[in-house]
Amino acid sequence: MYLETLKVFCDLSELLSFSKTAEKNMLSQSAVSQQLAQLELLHKCQLINREKRPIELTREGQLFYQAAREILERYEQLKNELNMMHSAAGSRMNVAAIFSIGMHTLPEYVKKFMINYPKVNVHIEYLNADKISALWLCQIATSGLRFMTSRMSRWFLYAVLSISWQMKNE
Repeated sequence: MYLETLKVFCDLSELLSFSKTAEKNMLSQSAVSQQLAQLELLHKCQLINREKRPIELTREGQLFYQAAREILERYEQLKNELNMMHSAAGSRMNVAAIFSIGMHTLPEYVKKFMINYPKVNVHIEYLNADKISALWLCQIATSGLRFMTSRMSRWFLYAVLSISWQMKNE
């Protein structure tokens, strides 16, 4: 079973029309019908009730649709992650931190970040809190670390590094 077939099935499930699905996927109506028939043959169940207009998903079809949608979404996520890893080559992330965070808390999280994104060059600059805010607002610093509450600081710090870098590269 191919991802394209799953996509056609999901489109058919959402559009409830063979002709609209065919047009969206640049296929003939016959090709859409044949792909549906192959899925039904493979899984030994009827996925769509063709007797009603507009067509309806059967219970099996609803289950299959949810699973197919999850597979396609996960595949898109995988493609994005791979693309992000590939585009990370030669990337630079600028982090501005107050001295206490930069020297005592940050190193452990930079190590974790570098494990996930080994090709990203992390540049850390130690500045006062006001300068950090200014750099961050002007988007010169990718992340600005001024202060954090002690209970959530460890999780938050790593999340800030990861999210900031990912947002920069979208």
